[in-house]
Amino acid sequence: PFDEQAKELVKTIQSLGKFKQLMEEMIKVYKQQDIDQLHDMTTNEDSGVSNHTDILLYKRNHNWVKQFPVIATAHPTLFAVGAAHLGGEEGVINLLKKQGYTVRALHNK
Repeated sequence: PFDEQAKELVKTIQSLGKFKQLMEEMIKVYKQQDIDQLHDMTTNEDSGVSNHTDILLYKRNHNWVKQFPVIATAHPTLFAVGAAHLGGEEGVINLLKKQGYTVRALHNK
């Protein structure tokens, strides 16, 4: 809801130092490719979206994964999603595994 988005924005501005530190930690975890920790960080209460993870992450993940086979069979496809969508029980990676796909990481060097 817009009123909650506005409150979270004000909260972020008022706590800029705290959120800067949190963002630096998230970038570090992202570079380490630790999707489980990144998922935990993006869904905890400090993230400001914990009350809406179902709408912002999980419902979207389920909708996307349903569409992947249809799109991918039409032509070769690269799917790119935000890192927060990858981890967790209802993350894209786990949902694809449940459908029988083999998922493997591409590691950065």
